[in-house]
Amino acid sequence: MIFVTGGTGLVGSHILLRLAKEGIPFKALKREKSSLKICKNVFFYYTANELFEKINWVMGDVNDIPSLETAIQGCSKILHCAAVVSFQPAELDLMRKVNIEGTANVMNVALSKGIKKLGYISSIAALGRNSTQGIIDEECYFKATKLDSNYALSKYYAEQEVWRASEEGLDVVIINPSVILGPGDWNKGSSQIFQKIHSGLKFYTTGSTGYVDVIDVANSLVELLLSSVKNERFIVNGANL
Repeated sequence: MIFVTGGTGLVGSHILLRLAKEGIPFKALKREKSSLKICKNVFFYYTANELFEKINWVMGDVNDIPSLETAIQGCSKILHCAAVVSFQPAELDLMRKVNIEGTANVMNVALSKGIKKLGYISSIAALGRNSTQGIIDEECYFKATKLDSNYALSKYYAEQEVWRASEEGLDVVIINPSVILGPGDWNKGSSQIFQKIHSGLKFYTTGSTGYVDVIDVANSLVELLLSSVKNERFIVNGANL
């Protein structure tokens, strides 16, 4: 059985959909006050209403270790998708708490419970903006500068917790997606780009950035988790636009 964190978000919802469609047993972690709106809308968008009703939700929080230990019972693999995506200075402490401390908690519980393998959704931002001239690949390493966002820093430090767990014996796979687009909530994360365009853009900058469909992100992580690949990272990108 697979234990999934962040199932109420954009990527997590698509991962739950993939698992549900294939009949793969899973548990989805949910905070007591978390809204299921995004997840429900995603399932309904793909006309999988009946599958949404069958999701096995378990109450807990990545910052509540006892709840993690209870919720993870009976699982052998983990897909860790829980994260705060924000570029608001006011949410810095929350990002540190969820993205870094929460990931450390998940890794520690996974190690203590003998989890066989864990898949983690990082970000292309965790590879840094100044680690290469031109092409960014899996060999690039983060070099902090004043230009890096708090989100990028939080994902980089969260990654270090995953790699630390791999050194302690946990098999892991990490994906670093570019800007993720897909049906969800226009008011959250990378989907805000739709809201910006809908409101009207008076100009656009030069240069390019990578974009990837949320379905490809979800499929990549699930397939890597179920494969024999371990202790590697993979950039997931659809196109540079």
